[in-house]
Amino acid sequence: MRSGRRALSYAVAAAPVIALSTIAACTGTAGPGSQDVGAPCSADSQCEDRCFKSAEFADGMCSRICRVDQDCPIGSACVENGGGFCAVSCQAPVDCSGFGAGWTCSLKADAGGGQALVCRIP
Repeated sequence: MRSGRRALSYAVAAAPVIALSTIAACTGTAGPGSQDVGAPCSADSQCEDRCFKSAEFADGMCSRICRVDQDCPIGSACVENGGGFCAVSCQAPVDCSGFGAGWTCSLKADAGGGQALVCRIP
């Protein structure tokens, strides 16, 4: 009986740690003005994590390094470009209008081997 209580107390003690680590993976924001994922940038210091530089992201967009979608803020997906990075998710071109002229919603290879719809310049 004692070992059962001990196991239960360990499980109860571990629950907040597991919950916090799950929440931490999903924090942040995504969108045209977000320093997490989406804002224009020219240097890492302008972003929460890093400035991803690529012509299809207007020569600089705040992003995060990722391996799976859960590493990215809600509203973004982990896509592939020589390594995983978070890009703003979309469903239709109108979802990308806040980024400015030339941006659209299109498929890009995701880090999991599939494809994800993200805002980018084709």
